[in-house]
Amino acid sequence: MFGEESLGHSSYILSLVLSNLQAVSPVLGETRMHPSEDDTRRLRQYFQYVATAALAAEVQGQAWSFGFPRPDGSDFLPKLAEVWRQLRDGRVEAQTGAPERPKDDQIDVFAARMHGDKLPGFLLAAAQVATGANAWKKPLRGHLDAFRGRWFRTQPATDFIPYVIVPFAIDDVKFIDRVRTMGNVLHRLRVPLRVAEAEQLVRANVPIEAYDRLPEVASWVSGYRERARKAA
Repeated sequence: MFGEESLGHSSYILSLVLSNLQAVSPVLGETRMHPSEDDTRRLRQYFQYVATAALAAEVQGQAWSFGFPRPDGSDFLPKLAEVWRQLRDGRVEAQTGAPERPKDDQIDVFAARMHGDKLPGFLLAAAQVATGANAWKKPLRGHLDAFRGRWFRTQPATDFIPYVIVPFAIDDVKFIDRVRTMGNVLHRLRVPLRVAEAEQLVRANVPIEAYDRLPEVASWVSGYRERARKAA
């Protein structure tokens, strides 16, 4: 369906490239294989779509691409209200003192696996997607209480499960403390597997926002591989 590039494999190559941008690593440096500024912006947006599919597979449920800019072009509160109309646990309304022009307030993906009774107490993941050198400097775990207090008149009874989704590989020892400080972590070795699993959800008609954009990732990776062959 996607030629030689499966979505899982494409997600891995995308992660590998993002891990080696000049702002993060010297590997690509000034080489011909370093993406342009426009491509870099595009790749970061692609990783947002990849992360949405990965988190959907992680909880085996529906997922929304909430990070700014959102794929549907929506504003913050209308998008949050759209998500919560489906989750039906809490009432969205900006509270006194909340930021006036929020973009995503540090949450880039929501994913939920609800029960048939539509009652609270289900798997509800909230993820920060981080691709820069400062990926570990804004832990979502400590921010979720502020998020709930800012944007809900009636706060959800269901707890948010914090995640961070990154394109990097992480040393096993350091990984333990990342989980302590950041919440659950999906990284370069976990993300592609989850993206591959997301296909089964789509076949079962589980909505995953921006999943239809993933072929763009596969197309970009095919082009990048061709550039690498010519540069060799």
